[in-house]
Amino acid sequence: MAKKDTPSISNNACGCLIDDILEKKDDTRDRLCSASESDMEFFIDPDPEKISADFYQRRLTDGLPIIPPTRERVDRLLNHSEYNPEDVLAVLPPKMGQATTEKIAINSVMAGCPPGFQPVMEHIIKAIYQDKFNLAGVNATTHPLSICTIINGPLS
Repeated sequence: MAKKDTPSISNNACGCLIDDILEKKDDTRDRLCSASESDMEFFIDPDPEKISADFYQRRLTDGLPIIPPTRERVDRLLNHSEYNPEDVLAVLPPKMGQATTEKIAINSVMAGCPPGFQPVMEHIIKAIYQDKFNLAGVNATTHPLSICTIINGPLS
C-alpha cells in the first residue's frame, strides 16, 4: 500500500474559517479543509431564524437554533475575560484548531451562553486540552459518547 502524501499542518492550516475571517485572509491554499468563497461571508444579520437556517445549510451546525454572533454580542463576552481576544488558550485536535479567546466567545454566543459564563467556557476549553483528558482519543473513538461538563460554585 502506498503512503498517502499528506500536507503538514501549519499554524495557518486549519482552525480555519474563523481564523481566516478574523485575519481577513484571502489565500486558502494551505487549508486542510475545503472551503468556498461563500464560506468567507461574515454574518451581521441578527435574525436568529435566518442565520440558523443558513448555518445549517452550510453544515456549520447540527440544526439546533443558534444566536447570531454579532460583534456586540461577542464583545459582551470578551468583557468578562482576563485574556486578550487573540490569546490562544488551547490547540485542539483533530485538526489542531487554535482556540482563541475570541473564538471561544463566538461559539459561546452561538450556544446562548450568558456573558458572565465566558471564564467558565475558557476553563472548560483549557481542561479538555490537558493530556490526561485525551481529547484526541475521545474524538477518535468508535464508541458513542458525549462530553458533559458539570460545574459548581458561585457562577453555577
